[in-house]
Amino acid sequence: MNEQQSANSAETEQLLNALELARQQLEDCRQYNDALTATIRIPTLVLNHQLIVTSSNNALYEKFTTSPKDIIGRSFDSLEHCPWDAPNLVQRLKDAIQQGSSFNDFEVTCHFPVEKKYIFLFNARYFLNSTGAILLLVSIIDITSERNERAQFLRNKHLLEERITLAVEAAEMGTWELDMDTNLITWDQRCQELFGIGKENVNYEEFLDALHPDDREPTDTIVRKVQQGFLNGKYNTNYRTLYQQEATTKWLKASGRVYFDNAGKAVRFAGTVMDYTQQQQNEQLLSESEERFRLAADAAAVMIWLTDMDDQFNYFNKSWLQFTGNDFEKEIGVGWKSGIYAGDFEQCDTVYTTSFRKRKAFSVELRLLRNDGAYRWIANAGVPRFSPAGIFEGFVGTCIDIHDQKMTRDELEKQVTQRTKLLSEAINNLEVSNQNLEEFAYVASHDLQEPLRKIQTFANRLKEKSTSNINGDTQLYLSKITGAALRMGRLINDLLNYSRLQKTELQLERVDLNVIVKNVLFDYDLVIQEKSAVIEVGALPEINAIPLRMHQLFQNLLSNALKFARPDVPPHLIISATPVEGAALQKYRGLPANRPFTLITVEDNGIGFDNVYAEKIFQVFQRLNGAKEYEGTGIGLAICRKIVSNHHGVIVANSQEGKGTTFTVLLPLYE
Repeated sequence: MNEQQSANSAETEQLLNALELARQQLEDCRQYNDALTATIRIPTLVLNHQLIVTSSNNALYEKFTTSPKDIIGRSFDSLEHCPWDAPNLVQRLKDAIQQGSSFNDFEVTCHFPVEKKYIFLFNARYFLNSTGAILLLVSIIDITSERNERAQFLRNKHLLEERITLAVEAAEMGTWELDMDTNLITWDQRCQELFGIGKENVNYEEFLDALHPDDREPTDTIVRKVQQGFLNGKYNTNYRTLYQQEATTKWLKASGRVYFDNAGKAVRFAGTVMDYTQQQQNEQLLSESEERFRLAADAAAVMIWLTDMDDQFNYFNKSWLQFTGNDFEKEIGVGWKSGIYAGDFEQCDTVYTTSFRKRKAFSVELRLLRNDGAYRWIANAGVPRFSPAGIFEGFVGTCIDIHDQKMTRDELEKQVTQRTKLLSEAINNLEVSNQNLEEFAYVASHDLQEPLRKIQTFANRLKEKSTSNINGDTQLYLSKITGAALRMGRLINDLLNYSRLQKTELQLERVDLNVIVKNVLFDYDLVIQEKSAVIEVGALPEINAIPLRMHQLFQNLLSNALKFARPDVPPHLIISATPVEGAALQKYRGLPANRPFTLITVEDNGIGFDNVYAEKIFQVFQRLNGAKEYEGTGIGLAICRKIVSNHHGVIVANSQEGKGTTFTVLLPLYE
């Protein structure tokens, strides 16, 4: 074997080794993809351009009680274990294949022969694999339970409305509604009875005429106030009406609410009315006798005790005696103390003795024996009482049963303590998880980059050799290997940068955005000259930020604008900034109106896009254009959003196909 043959043999061996390494890497990627797909709990399958199933996951087999042999390699519309009878679904899938498009939330109803009806949402995502083959990723979401719950909600709502109607009728209430445009009142039979007017519809003036003369003006005043938005639009009033059938005066209690549209105009006024004549009469009688029975009524509401000037208890009201089950003679003096729980006695006795000696008010919680043998928590409060001449006459106090409240409070405190502990543990676990994830991302990126560099090195060496022994197909394969390795390297770097964006990674400092943009433009000087780009930069402010992240932000925005320029049209970019605050910030969700922001716009004249995708472009791996047409990993704008979010700002996009894109960034001027 001569030297030339030996060299060729060595080169061939190196090529084979490089190809084997690439094959192993691809196999690792395939296994990773299979493992990831297997963990997804949503039924998922992949169709080729003929709607033949090329792969599916375990969730699909479990959901439809089937296996790979019944799914893989079969036409989507002939899967026996998946009973979706929906020709329009098949047509949607065909359209997606032909148009290179995707769709979401396409609803399909399936009738299983043995079980029941299911409702699914189909989502399809169009993509090309590494060989250029057309594929469609289809996910199937079961929403049957949600629909059933909604149906049950509507049934419950109807039942509730029926119960409300029954409750209104049982309470002998009348319902009414005032038309705000015609001033016509529509009321039910009960209202007709209460007002003594046998008509279903009356105008507003007829209603006022039916009231007692002294109540017409006050009623009209409150009606007009609530219509104008006063009193929170709530209508509550009492008035008298002459009950014509009995020639007597009736007291009516009216309540209602005014409903307003978005412009603040009153559009509906509805409510209820009820007869409270008897209640009014009772209230009048109560008012007349209130003074005589005030002390007795107050005493009956709580447990009350009195002491003399020697601190001896000499009075207990009826409520106290009923609670303890003891007679008065057993309680007087210090006899009542025998009912105090032993564990509370010392503390309570100290409070009483100290307060009595100092003639100061006190409050103490203790457990007291109830007549059924149970100890109940009570709140005991006392104050000293003096004669008009200022002579101390003893203490007066009240006791309230707080047992249920205290048990609830103690239980809540216990739960809060437990939840706080669990939350602390969760936070610690999350911090450890985040640290492990960051370490994993760093190590994984470096471990993945090393074989990629080898693939690129050996492929380049092969390309640099004489092409006499390498045919055109091999050259093509080497180019594809090199391109794939470059794209994978960019993807790994972008993913690593994205995972490292943390709110607290660096301290904020004063940053001049003019300097940041100047440096970015310097980095892209050759690209700008090559594309004959025109870039106009207005005055930019200084803000508190992380300089590195601001550089990344403008670098990605500028790169995006230069990349998506229209063919044969030089890029034209305008970068400007203006301060905003207060009401101008209301349309941007999540921004506080009590601090100033700078509004930065980056406007280009590029290819643009349909504005319905204005939010989608900020998601990781979301691309609106093919990788062959425009380079990139689909992470750049996601990095922009994360940077802006970590600086407590927002970024939005506005675009039109063929007319360019404007990115709007709002960042706080200072922290």
